[in-house]
Amino acid sequence: MTPEIKNYASSLYEKASTESVKQLKEERASYLAKVAQRSTGFSLLSGSEIQAIVERHVRHIERCMSARLESYRQAFLEARQAPTDEDFNAILTEAQSIRDLQANHSAAAVRRLIMSRGGTHLPPGASASAINTLTSSSAHGHDRVLREWKIWRNKVR
Repeated sequence: MTPEIKNYASSLYEKASTESVKQLKEERASYLAKVAQRSTGFSLLSGSEIQAIVERHVRHIERCMSARLESYRQAFLEARQAPTDEDFNAILTEAQSIRDLQANHSAAAVRRLIMSRGGTHLPPGASASAINTLTSSSAHGHDRVLREWKIWRNKVR
């Protein structure tokens, strides 16, 4: 892969991931404001409320993976090139590392949120279950994104 394609793809991705982070923060803040309106004073989060927050994070992770692959797709289109097998494997490895990084960031954010609310109405270990849901759901999203990328790559070839 040429440095020009990689640099251009990285610049496209940075913009898209920044937008996704902004959207995630807005969605989470809006949701927590709605939760706060329904209760009086300091409220603990319920299991369904935590699940709704996890789902927002899962959508963010998928948006980041999609943005990374879309940035490469756009860079290759503009360069009028098709990715080689070597390029393809490097891009897939990079997408996986982005998923792992975003899943770790999201898991940490959900843990901090739960702790900032003084725990939850959930039984012990339920927050770990929410983190596992985040990881497994983002893995499904990763597979879905990769299928779309493979279809595009085959069409280009």
